[in-house]
Amino acid sequence: MLAIIGIGSAMVFVFLWSGYSDAELVLADIERRRAPPAPWRDRWAAWVRATRRSWPGYNDHVRRELAQVGGTPGRYAMQMVVVGGLVAVVLGWDLSWWLAPLGFLAGAGIIRAVLHQQYATWVTRVTAQMSDVVVLLKARLQAGETVPQAVRHVGAQLTPPVQTQWQRLVQHLDAGVPFSEAIGAFMDQVPERDVAAVMQQLVVYDRESVPAEPFGTLAAHLSRMKLLKRDYLVKRSSGMITVYTGVAFLVAVVSVLGPTLYGLWVSTVSGMPL
Repeated sequence: MLAIIGIGSAMVFVFLWSGYSDAELVLADIERRRAPPAPWRDRWAAWVRATRRSWPGYNDHVRRELAQVGGTPGRYAMQMVVVGGLVAVVLGWDLSWWLAPLGFLAGAGIIRAVLHQQYATWVTRVTAQMSDVVVLLKARLQAGETVPQAVRHVGAQLTPPVQTQWQRLVQHLDAGVPFSEAIGAFMDQVPERDVAAVMQQLVVYDRESVPAEPFGTLAAHLSRMKLLKRDYLVKRSSGMITVYTGVAFLVAVVSVLGPTLYGLWVSTVSGMPL
């Protein structure tokens, strides 16, 4: 009896081992369908492409900000190298060599902060002009134009920087992009609450109907925000002059007084008895 059981078990084991079971057939099919491994050159090229798009200090946020303020990656990198190099030389030459890397990082951080501030100013200017956009759209909608027609016709009456973004919106519509998707792309480029409120109202009007008084109290709110944002831009411009003056004064102090104070400290320490 045991011999029969052993022979039967051996036959089942050989049958499964031969690759005729369902599990073995599935595994063999997966192995056949598996894509062949990419050559090392292809893997290296893919890694270089991914690294080039995400090296420190240059990511998707930086690319979007550069595109909106009219900057280029080459000029942005050159500014980082020049300013970072100057700060590194000042700190390394005047104070100590080990401060040079920190100086380069500080200089690169200054350029990144300046770019972000330029982008924030651009967003503020676009938002401040939305009240003019609402006035133009309201007049055309009350004249009987459809929402897409009004969007297309107001572009020529706008001024930069909102005019550039509006032209991109019109180009999307002319290319056959659905109205809601084109509006969504516009809101992605200008991430601001008041802008989103205006654009979402346009989507609602296009999907349902235009009321007798388009935008309602939103037009008055945007008119008040326009005045506030203009005052804010004026104060920011004057504040940046103060910041630049302070940075220049700090660099001058580090360049002139830093070596003197460091030399006095070294001479004092070296003259002290052990």
